[in-house]
Amino acid sequence: MRPLVYIPLLGAALLAVLATGVSLVLAGVSSQPVFPASFHGTLTIAGNLAAANTVVCGRIGGVDKGCLTTTASGQYGGLGGGVAKLTVSGDLADDGQTISFFVTPPGTVGGFATETVAFTPGDIQELNLSLSTVPVASSVTPTSTPDPTPTPTPAPSPTSTPVAAGEDTGDVAVAPATPEPTPVVVEPTVISEVIGAVSTDQESRIQTPDAQAELVVQPGSLPPELAGSTVEIELKTLDLATVPAPPSNTVFFRAIEINTLVDGQAGSITYTKPVVLSFPLTPDELALAGDDPSRLVVLRYNPATGAWETLPTTFQESPPPPHLEAAINTFSLFAVGVRQPVGPLPTATPVPVPAPTATPALVPTPTPVPVPVAGPTPTTLPTATLAPPSAATATPAPTVAATVTPPEEAPPAGFPVGAVIGIVLGVLVALGIVGGVIYYRRSRY
Repeated sequence: MRPLVYIPLLGAALLAVLATGVSLVLAGVSSQPVFPASFHGTLTIAGNLAAANTVVCGRIGGVDKGCLTTTASGQYGGLGGGVAKLTVSGDLADDGQTISFFVTPPGTVGGFATETVAFTPGDIQELNLSLSTVPVASSVTPTSTPDPTPTPTPAPSPTSTPVAAGEDTGDVAVAPATPEPTPVVVEPTVISEVIGAVSTDQESRIQTPDAQAELVVQPGSLPPELAGSTVEIELKTLDLATVPAPPSNTVFFRAIEINTLVDGQAGSITYTKPVVLSFPLTPDELALAGDDPSRLVVLRYNPATGAWETLPTTFQESPPPPHLEAAINTFSLFAVGVRQPVGPLPTATPVPVPAPTATPALVPTPTPVPVPVAGPTPTTLPTATLAPPSAATATPAPTVAATVTPPEEAPPAGFPVGAVIGIVLGVLVALGIVGGVIYYRRSRY
């Protein structure tokens, strides 16, 4: 077999190796890990602050890329380098993909937050998350089995009085009235409760056992008609998920119920002097208002209108702890909240990520490959002398030089090793083809 036959076979083999190297390089680059994205902000469910121990997960393409369990109500993650945040990991293929956030409050099946964001490696930003409705419970309590012994008596079927043909009864036929459905009243869930007596001649202070609220009743605040009656005040801390939804621009973080008991019976009275309602505030609750405590408000639920009404509220720093005060003279449901701007919650400017001082563990450091210095490197092929049939000496064919021009600039540090190997193999294929052509031409003379 002539050597010329091996030339295309060698070229095809080298091209196959080159294609394989390029494919491996592309696959390796797309799966290369990158810096994760981190998030923190407020967390609300149906307008109320989410409870602690709520799990928040960031998903890309339906796969969880990172989860965080909250430690405070209405907040996931926090500011500062030492505070845990929701970290969403990914690789180069995830860059620009949509992150959805799945929120699972305790005892529920969870649901997706309204907000989404694009995955940006290394990004750290404040993103306030919200669920429009409360997720359903993760388990359903079975209904009780009815007692088979009290069997209801069926109601008798109505009978009609026959009317002779053509007889005018003078009555207008009226369809039987459909009974009105009985409205379902959902009682708020009580977390903490206390009952304290009201004195007529000295100041009375009543505080919930969990120190969430306190009432101060001044002497002489009871109406004259209650003289001689035993008056007590019932003060309850309520579960936020069981109270009426707040106004659209307000987020609740505490709710209470206050009732007056006259001789042991609940009654509605109007106090002759204002009763001071006080709410001690925690650092986390103060942080919800940022640098503007005036955004913190006390609201009263008006059962007649079915709406929340904002009360004149005072922020007091002393005596400590910082607290809110409101003056009231009738009792109902009360809530403490923070007013948000109308529309979507603002997103803070992402905090720039400082340049790392050491090589991150997630990003492997590629080994640099030496690259030849730019400039032509001529390669001279050996000259072969063929003896012609005659005695005369044939003039040797001119020497043909193959020039290989390497890239003018060295590739940047971290250039994939597979790509360099592919370039070298391509050069070898070109040299093999040129050499074969030269050999073929010379063999014809």
